Amino acid sequence: MIRPLSLTIALCTLAGCAHTGNFSKASTTDSELMARDTARAMKVTWPPGHTMLKADLKSTDAFLGVLIANLQASGYAIEPSTSRAGSELRYVVDRVDDAYRVTVAVDDHSLSRLYQHRANGQLSPASAWSRQE
Repeated sequence: MIRPLSLTIALCTLAGCAHTGNFSKASTTDSELMARDTARAMKVTWPPGHTMLKADLKSTDAFLGVLIANLQASGYAIEPSTSRAGSELRYVVDRVDDAYRVTVAVDDHSLSRLYQHRANGQLSPASAWSRQE
């Protein structure tokens, strides 16, 4: 049973998304697809050119690597997580039953979306983006 997305977002916001990372064991292909989609959604909430982010630039996580590359290509400044400048980019990719859940947070705002494999094996969004302010 999938927990209500709004409850998950509220818990993540209250906890400050203390756990950051890809805990889903998703394939590299699926992680990259979710990261590209996440970067597109982030441009609406956190405009490139006006948002400086900091993240773990040494991470080997496929999701984070593709997310950072897409954000930089869109005009975001990305600093190392140890930098004093910028807002911390936090993310969690996990698995809920037969779906992947992506949650990204910057400052006090977060975006979340579910993804599922369709009958043809392709990973597709299973929900709209949910925004928590």
